[in-house]
Amino acid sequence: VSTEAVRPLRSGAEGLPVALVCPSGACRVRPSGATALDLTGLNHITVEGFVFEGKVVTWANGSEGNQLRRIEVRPRPGGPYPEINAGCGRDNTLESFVVEAPRDTNVTPLAIGVNCTAPARDMRSTFRNGFVRGGRNAVSLASCDDCVLDGLTVLGAWNHTFSIDGDVTNLTVRNSVFLA
Repeated sequence: VSTEAVRPLRSGAEGLPVALVCPSGACRVRPSGATALDLTGLNHITVEGFVFEGKVVTWANGSEGNQLRRIEVRPRPGGPYPEINAGCGRDNTLESFVVEAPRDTNVTPLAIGVNCTAPARDMRSTFRNGFVRGGRNAVSLASCDDCVLDGLTVLGAWNHTFSIDGDVTNLTVRNSVFLA
């Protein structure tokens, strides 16, 4: 168990990503702060096979080409709320992921949020083969162009299961189930 948040020191390049891989799929990151993984402003990062306890920032502030696979995001006792926060990037992918959040009636973060503040946009983000359970609000999209939700199962949110909160264009949703 790592008690340090994961934040790569540098970006990779197209065709030469920085790779953070846990082959067993059981590497646990339990940071002392709220954020377990932060890829803000980083490009071409591959993260695979980790369990994060707390907030995960998969891409933000122009991140491009990040690939996250086989990750799980969950709470830790008395710790930060589990969430995946993405936005304002291009050509990023999150696939084969699980978010387990406590069902919550208080104001809490989203389980998954794609959020940009205008004029910035998120472009061509793909969320594939994911499972989200619980939380107050589960999945929210804002300022997202050509984004894809494929093979998501989202259930058990107390308030909103799926919401489009802002200017979203050319959204593709397929093979997905959203249940309150």
